[in-house]
Amino acid sequence: IDIGGGDNAIGVVGLNTSVGANTISNNGITGGGRYGIEIKNPAGGVTVSGNNVLLSTQNTDLRDRAGIAILRRGVTGSNVDVPNGVTITGNTVTGYQQTSTSEGFGIVVEGTNHTVTGNTVTGCEVGILQQQNPSGYPGDADQSNLADQYFGRGNSPMTCGNTISGNTLSGNTTNTRDIGVGYGIVTNTTTNEAFCSIQSAVNDAQTLGGHTLEVAAGTYNEQVVVNKGVNIKGVGGQPTVDFTGTVSGKPTLFDVSADGVTIDNIHFNVDLSKLRSAVIASAAGLDNITVKNNLVDAYGTPAGSYGDRNAISINYGGSTNYRVASGGVDNVVFQNNTVNGTLPASFFRSGISVDEGAGSFTGNTLQTINHDVLVRFTGSGAVNISSNNLNGGGVELSDMNAGATNISVAGNTFNGAFAIVSAPGAAILRLKNNYNSVAHTISANNFNGFEWGISMENMNAVSLDGNTFMPSSGTARAVVVNTKSI
Repeated sequence: IDIGGGDNAIGVVGLNTSVGANTISNNGITGGGRYGIEIKNPAGGVTVSGNNVLLSTQNTDLRDRAGIAILRRGVTGSNVDVPNGVTITGNTVTGYQQTSTSEGFGIVVEGTNHTVTGNTVTGCEVGILQQQNPSGYPGDADQSNLADQYFGRGNSPMTCGNTISGNTLSGNTTNTRDIGVGYGIVTNTTTNEAFCSIQSAVNDAQTLGGHTLEVAAGTYNEQVVVNKGVNIKGVGGQPTVDFTGTVSGKPTLFDVSADGVTIDNIHFNVDLSKLRSAVIASAAGLDNITVKNNLVDAYGTPAGSYGDRNAISINYGGSTNYRVASGGVDNVVFQNNTVNGTLPASFFRSGISVDEGAGSFTGNTLQTINHDVLVRFTGSGAVNISSNNLNGGGVELSDMNAGATNISVAGNTFNGAFAIVSAPGAAILRLKNNYNSVAHTISANNFNGFEWGISMENMNAVSLDGNTFMPSSGTARAVVVNTKSI
């Protein structure tokens, strides 16, 4: 197909899967038009493959050019607002240049769920552009001859979740450009709306308490304020939240201030040079908080207050007082999480710290400096700490209020080797200040490699049953009892 001085060789609008697959393949396109192949407002099921697109001459149009362009423009009727679902593979695009202040692009994509792979792009000003252009939305973009970074003809309101890999790029002024691109696809499974960040999904007016936000694999460079009782769940792999910008608000990746929040299957990568926590949950009304199946890693040179350096902080009054829940926090679930650090010194003070909370802490693998699990001042309900691998500072339970029921520590493995170095002189299970005679049951735990196993300080109503002690030396202390003030 010779475009000559025309606009494009192949231009299609509104392709979708309702009548089957759509394929544009094995065409040879030459000439001087603005576009070789232009696909507007596609809705999935489109493949562009094996085409050879060459800008052999240039017409007099001074606006942006593109060899293959997937874009939003002229949305009418049943057209989708966000282009999606196009595979661009095995094409050769050559020579897209522009003599004006606009640019020539080899391949342009905007929208979601596109795949661009195995293409050869040479001699263009920009080889592959991925963009979210804010111009003119919700109308059409301004496609005038402008000295900007965008492909001016398109303006999808969101762009993310695209796969761009395995392309051969040479002789281009710029091989790839991403501008305005989001982090990954976040889907509200109740409303079926899609977003390009976790925060935008939470903020959406249609997102309500009880909704599930499914977070696709990818890296989300954001701090998230969770002020609705939603379930945030990683799917299709474990998405990573790793914030590299300037911190605002609380020094955490997730700032939770609503009842009924669940955080499930997220990899939190916490830069301790600027942050203290993966999750801080703090509000006057705060109950039913679930944190499960997550991986929390620490890196960076720690800064700020050590007392605030807790991987998960729930209503905790440390150096900064986040202990504001009226009546405490009922039903905390902390399950199947892993908390790690990075040698030599990038570790959390605690894996989880909770004040005035009750609930279960089960199946976790934790390595922290002082407290793998720290629970204080429980005012109502039971605390169950079971089936954990506690590889750091161990567990501290202290100052339970009269409304607390049974406190159980059962079936855990305490590994004391790290604590001997990180917190010398401290026991790996510390029970403190039982002024209200709340029953504590410590059973079927394995204490390994310790210098100090259990310390009971000002305690009563404690049952030790069926525990195994394997100390690190002959001078180690398995159980020390000090009831001086009771």
